[in-house]
Amino acid sequence: MELIKKIITQSATEAEQKQHQQMLAQEDYKKEFDAYQKIWHKSACVFNEYNVNTNEAWYQLERQTTKRAKSTQTTSSSMFKWMKYAAAIIVLVTGSYYLWQYQTSSMVMSAFHSSEVSKELTLADGTMVILNRNSSLEVMDGFNNHDRRVILKGEAFFEVAKNKDKPFIIACDGTETEVLGTSFNIYSNALTNTVELNVATGLVSYKHKNLLVSDEEESVAAGESCIYDKETGELKKSNSTRANYLSWQTKNITFSNTNITEVCHILSHDFNQNVVCRGENLNKVSITVAFSNQPLATILDVISIAVNAKVVEEESAMVLIIE
Repeated sequence: MELIKKIITQSATEAEQKQHQQMLAQEDYKKEFDAYQKIWHKSACVFNEYNVNTNEAWYQLERQTTKRAKSTQTTSSSMFKWMKYAAAIIVLVTGSYYLWQYQTSSMVMSAFHSSEVSKELTLADGTMVILNRNSSLEVMDGFNNHDRRVILKGEAFFEVAKNKDKPFIIACDGTETEVLGTSFNIYSNALTNTVELNVATGLVSYKHKNLLVSDEEESVAAGESCIYDKETGELKKSNSTRANYLSWQTKNITFSNTNITEVCHILSHDFNQNVVCRGENLNKVSITVAFSNQPLATILDVISIAVNAKVVEEESAMVLIIE
């Protein structure tokens, strides 16, 4: 760590530079060096773009890494002292320096939250937003001046008012979606640790902001989707949207040879109620059926008949028992 610090800060002696070149042949050392070099360069970008309070940034980093420090051996205290001056290292914890900057309370102009029911909003620029249950949207200070920035937590459908001079930018769990005027759905899925974009109309620029891997960007058109995997840092684009990506809003659900386990996941998400299935060989049980604005009880009754199951209501779940 001391060697990496000196190389990156250009304070290494000639002997240390030679040692560094030899160490680069070791895969573990090279990965460590490349990661810290990216952090250093990104930190410089943040210093140039923002007025960063380094002491506050370091305080936040120490506070957020306390738990990790208890279970992970500290590599070098001097290395951490050096990292303090790369103020944007806090990004390593939050996933994105954009999110860290925008989530500062002093920069939030207004905030909207939904609880057990979805909420429909109309923003100052005319953009329509439908927040799914247990989601939130923060509108940043200066919204609709030079651009239109918001932060999403959870899931929402956007129908963005067109304005070619003021891009609409959504930060969500390490991703950034930028549009001029279109409609799409964004879903931060805690179960799969992904952020999923499905585009209904228009063209969307979708990218992630992760310091440990190179930034990626995809142009996603109507009828296409793109998923950001938070574990691997990869964007995976598809030429089709996910089936039922709007069913949480419309309650129009279509299953086409869909496995019964996936059926239960979709119903749980759409109705905010835990739906599970039990039985043997569940991977062999699929169903093809469509529902239009039907209550959950009716849907489960129909499915139970189709797959020869019975519905049992437990304290914390509705259970499909496949016989």
